[in-house]
Amino acid sequence: MNSSLLNLTALQAAPLAQSPYPYLVVENFIDPDYQQAIIDTFPNIQKEGSFPLSAFQLEGAMRDLIQALASDALRDAIAAKFAIDLQKKPSTITLRGYCTLSRDGKIHTDSKDKLITVLLYLGADTAASVGRLRILYNNHDVNHFAAEVSPDFGHCVMFKVTDQGWHGFTPVQGQRRAIQLNYVVSAKAATKKIWRHKIAAFFKRFSRV
Repeated sequence: MNSSLLNLTALQAAPLAQSPYPYLVVENFIDPDYQQAIIDTFPNIQKEGSFPLSAFQLEGAMRDLIQALASDALRDAIAAKFAIDLQKKPSTITLRGYCTLSRDGKIHTDSKDKLITVLLYLGADTAASVGRLRILYNNHDVNHFAAEVSPDFGHCVMFKVTDQGWHGFTPVQGQRRAIQLNYVVSAKAATKKIWRHKIAAFFKRFSRV
């Protein structure tokens, strides 16, 4: 499998909203024929937070999906869609597998060293109506949103990182598989982020959910 695993045609056809900041949603971004294989090879993550790829030995369909997300074809499609030059911009990829009521979903904006954020959902053990990611108009009202995205398999949201790029979701606890891809401003920024996730992942081994 390669970048054809991803539905780049759907990405190209998806409308790019400009308010409250540039974003788009694709509901069938992964070829559904690979759904079960991807779920079966997703790591068994039972703690909150983001984990670097180096924390796992990915195999099979998950390894192929990561390769597709790191492909030039996807980079070029996103760059064209958001009218941004990503040619020499490094990327980072992290995995999430579990949400807690106390730590996840809080309204926030992404750090300024990120240019584009891609959140690709791979399913959850809660109802699709619970804990949908919301594109928000402000930093204090999770119910004032422009769009929301359920964590169903293959649902994807992409957005340009801005100072007003507020997003979050109502608290939920349980399994929630997701991949986060970011294009960042420099190799230094990418290295810093990966090391931060590695350190956090190390300490999570000794903590309880």
